[in-house]
Amino acid sequence: MANLVGEGFERSLEKFRQRLSPEQRQQFSFSSLDDVRAEMRKLQDQLGPQKKLRSFNKMKRFLEGMKQVEQLVQIFLNTSDVVAYVWVASTRIETLERLLGVYQEIGDVLHGVGKYDRLFKNYPDYRRILEIYFYDILEFHHEVLQVFAKPNWRRFLDYAWPTFKTRFEPIIDSLKRHRDLLSDEKLTVILEELQDSHTVVDKIPAMLQEINEKLNKLQQSGIMKKHELQERILKQRETVRTKLRSRNYQEDHRAALKKRSISSSGNWVFDSPKFEKWLNGNLVSDSILYINGIPGSGKTILVSTIIEYLLNSGHTKNGTVLFFYFKHHDSDGKGAEAAFSVYPDIDLDRAKQHKADITDYASFRASKIKSRFGLDADEETDIVHKVTVSSKGMFLYAKIVLDNLFHQQSVAKFRKELSSENFPQELNQAYERVAIRIFDNAHEARRASALCILGWVATSGRPLRWREIQAKFCINPVDATCDFDERILDSFKMICGSLVDVELCDNNKDSESERIVSIVHPTATRRYLQESNRIRIFEEHANAAIYFSQYLTSAPFHQKTSHDRVYELALDGYYALQDYACAFWHHHIRLALSPLSNISPNLETAVIHGAKLLIRISQPKVRSDSPFECENLNDPTKDYILSILEEPYALGCEGSALSEEIKNVRNQIESINYSEVGGRQLKVFNELHGHIRFKCPKIRCAFFSSGFGNKEQQGHHILEHDRPFKCSKPECFARITGFSSLQSLNDHIKRLHSNDPPVLFPKGKDAGSSTIHNAAARGNLDGVITLHEAGEPLISVEQKKGGLTPLVLAVKGGHMSPYDKYTNLVRIPGEFGTASASPVDMLRDQDLTI
Repeated sequence: MANLVGEGFERSLEKFRQRLSPEQRQQFSFSSLDDVRAEMRKLQDQLGPQKKLRSFNKMKRFLEGMKQVEQLVQIFLNTSDVVAYVWVASTRIETLERLLGVYQEIGDVLHGVGKYDRLFKNYPDYRRILEIYFYDILEFHHEVLQVFAKPNWRRFLDYAWPTFKTRFEPIIDSLKRHRDLLSDEKLTVILEELQDSHTVVDKIPAMLQEINEKLNKLQQSGIMKKHELQERILKQRETVRTKLRSRNYQEDHRAALKKRSISSSGNWVFDSPKFEKWLNGNLVSDSILYINGIPGSGKTILVSTIIEYLLNSGHTKNGTVLFFYFKHHDSDGKGAEAAFSVYPDIDLDRAKQHKADITDYASFRASKIKSRFGLDADEETDIVHKVTVSSKGMFLYAKIVLDNLFHQQSVAKFRKELSSENFPQELNQAYERVAIRIFDNAHEARRASALCILGWVATSGRPLRWREIQAKFCINPVDATCDFDERILDSFKMICGSLVDVELCDNNKDSESERIVSIVHPTATRRYLQESNRIRIFEEHANAAIYFSQYLTSAPFHQKTSHDRVYELALDGYYALQDYACAFWHHHIRLALSPLSNISPNLETAVIHGAKLLIRISQPKVRSDSPFECENLNDPTKDYILSILEEPYALGCEGSALSEEIKNVRNQIESINYSEVGGRQLKVFNELHGHIRFKCPKIRCAFFSSGFGNKEQQGHHILEHDRPFKCSKPECFARITGFSSLQSLNDHIKRLHSNDPPVLFPKGKDAGSSTIHNAAARGNLDGVITLHEAGEPLISVEQKKGGLTPLVLAVKGGHMSPYDKYTNLVRIPGEFGTASASPVDMLRDQDLTI
């Protein structure tokens, strides 16, 4: 049993060792308690003349407790040198100044642990507690290293410290919970009796069982707390990303990893001398590793493999792995070409190991082709040889050719594709063989479907889900109808072949309608579809612009449309395209009217006509001198339209007719009760609109289309945008920026304004006075309740909202049912005078005088 427990201590120690750099391992292996005390004396001698002495008495209990832990652990590990790792942070004496308070807290927890030595020695089950003590101490020191072992840690300590605190506090909580378990009154009595006699042996088994049960509960509690901490960190990270409107590079990374057909593909790079030099070399001269290759050679996939290796291997010397993916023609990635100048260069086109990866991939796919068409071994070998030789180091070529061979509909057509006269020798020829199959050899209906899908996917402003593409086939904006029977029954791969790729949605992996469809590679659009004239890019933008202008100005989006009619249209799937259309109509118009565009005059006129209609409903207020006030919508105002579209963030914002229409539609969608919807209607709604109903109202937010699982998550997210809790100090930045919660505001006041005199007469209008009106108008019940509890009155009038109170705005917006909950809120003495009826009753009776 002792060996088993020893293994537990060794596992904890080995896990800690693995996270140390070789330099740290060497340095800390010679550390001891005497070394720590010597360093403390040395530091005091240094700080004394500077009048910066620190009270190292705070360390006394910590050092005493650690000495006791050291002595106990040595019993079970039968060695003393490995315990030196316990002092890992203590020897880095410069960290002690900031950590003294923390060490004192840990010392209080460890105090007196040595008195349980006989209990640990005689009853192995109790050693679980000691093992957890040991593990938690090592985890704490690992977290210390995460902050203090990084280069230039002094510069960033103030910023890193709050994060560090959130990490070590759960560790200290764990130590305290297990200290309380050891301090159990019944255990103390048994321990005292055990020191004097062996008459209490019969009491031990029952006590052991109780201790184990408590340990298991504590373990589960610790796991839950760890998960809660991780969720909180992820939420904070997502909030920052949303505020910065940055790309989601985690999704880019996951998408690149999913494209690896063979898990070992690319692992050869880890043995490359150039990679090893970059990973372990001088930070100045070897800071950049340049992976060079022709388009489609697999650079993105190889980089994703390296990133995953760095994230999981522990080779980062306690640093942090930051990554992002440059995208071709992506404005967020501008300047990539100028960012790199001196670098070690790995040329994929000439790397033998890379070619071996292509051979492995070709063999993997050829085996499936052999099974599909009943080929013999020689034919399988011939496929591998042809693809590998012709690929010239290009993974993309191999993928396109092998996909095309696999999807042939007969053995005869397969052999025809493999023949010398048809087998492609370069990438464009590979694309052409796919295009012949999906365009030239397909019947008219399928050819039209392929052109429609590829045209939109190649020009879209963001990745499209299959349900959105299906919705475009079903929705007729001219007739204002949605016919579910118009959807495509064949899969997109069957229609478009290897020209498109698919990614699974993380939230709905089993749903085909939620799968993300994209062009297989930028070269498919740039070097083939466009140059071969299979797809006319600017015409596709023009057609999309016209379609979405007709869609967003159709009758179902008019404010006069009744709530019941909107509800019916929502279940029919008519509003399935509103998320994309609202956010990206200007993207298609801007490119259709760009100087490079070569669309026909008639098409351009139609685009301008639609643009005027959309700009009119997307602007908060139409100026009296606006040319869009004129009756003749065919006036040539192309340049003016383009000047407006240079600032697309002002379009569709709150206060515009378009935003009001979208809000009205979404209110009805959010009110759908699935239990009251028939089977076919529910199928139509889910397959075209999707399962997510609660979304962000901010058009430029990523959650405008992706949304949330429930109303509560939506409400919390909206508060992150609105930040309605403002600081009352006139000169404070937080009077403008605000906070998303009352707790955050209180923390801010406590941290920065605790000693300031109160503001008796704040200047200007209360910065948060209108936010409760916005929340009420949107139907955000949680937001209204929170703001009201923070002091916002329910009867204040906001002129920008028509001189109406929050409750009236709620009624006019159709949110009366959930606002019945306000009855308890508004029964506050003096707020509504001596009205005989409750405010809710008065609202129901349309008594708007309140």
